[in-house]
Amino acid sequence: MKLSFRSLRVLVQTLSFLFLLYLILQAAFPLEIKIPVDLYLRLSPFIGIVSLFAQKEFILRMLPSFGVLLLVIIFGNFFCGWFCPMGAAIDFFDRVLFREKKRKKPMDDQALRRIRYGIFVFALAAGLMGWQLMFLLDPISLITRTLVIAVHPPAVYISNHLIPLLQKFLPENPLILSTSLLPVYKVNFLIFLFFVIILSLGVIRRRFWCRYLCPLGTLFSLTSRLRLFRRSVSAECTRCLKCVKECPVGAIPEEKPETYRQQDCITCLRCTDCPPEAGSFGLERPRWQTAQGVSLSRRYLVGSIGLGLFSALAVKTNPLQTGSGRKNNRLIRPPGALA
Repeated sequence: MKLSFRSLRVLVQTLSFLFLLYLILQAAFPLEIKIPVDLYLRLSPFIGIVSLFAQKEFILRMLPSFGVLLLVIIFGNFFCGWFCPMGAAIDFFDRVLFREKKRKKPMDDQALRRIRYGIFVFALAAGLMGWQLMFLLDPISLITRTLVIAVHPPAVYISNHLIPLLQKFLPENPLILSTSLLPVYKVNFLIFLFFVIILSLGVIRRRFWCRYLCPLGTLFSLTSRLRLFRRSVSAECTRCLKCVKECPVGAIPEEKPETYRQQDCITCLRCTDCPPEAGSFGLERPRWQTAQGVSLSRRYLVGSIGLGLFSALAVKTNPLQTGSGRKNNRLIRPPGALA
């Protein structure tokens, strides 16, 4: 039985998501393993670049992320299509909840694609001022926080209620059935709500977050314009438009299915599963492809930079923020003033 690229990709995505969950459990219940529990965070070049801007020094543990960026230059944005845990979760919910949903195309698809470039530039500018937004904008950080903050406490709560019942049926009390201290996080509901909103956007378009909002995908999109692993369509193409329907990010235009926007392609290879097998991918000589269909004016980019800089300054100079400004240790405060 031949394994299609779709089935293979689903398998790889599932294993990638489960591996992230395994690393999180290792962080919660530490055992001696040689794999760093923050491995996925180290693979995000967006986190690496923003951290570099914010801390003004290179973080050695983020070196693997630039290796991923180099692979993207060769193979295109394969990470989002195959290994990103957030993309795997979005694909799963799109497939389960919105599979039969007939989505209407947005009013201006290319105008919406400009948003993620603005978010990307905004985050970089804010990082220069020391305001790091990776925890909310980077998909790896977001899915990790969601699993840790919004999923881990309920799991511990349920297990603490089930363990006493299991102990009654066992002659001995093994260590694995001991209860755990319930972790409580103040922002767990907000993180979980933001994650649910991202998943719910699939009712509008498949992979809405990936197409229009994700800054990590934007970084991969910029580097994918020099990719060596490209799509080609032979003369056997019957223009059945199956590739257009199969593409989860809308990288293949309906009016010219023999072409594609390589900066938006996530190398999922689903477009190659067509009846005449006209589509294929292969290595070609490097050539730069300009952004097709996405027009970024100088005013838009400068505005995004300015908004990021001034927003960071507003946050960093906020007198209500803990730790902002200089402290005067000579001041005498009444008892309980800092409580």
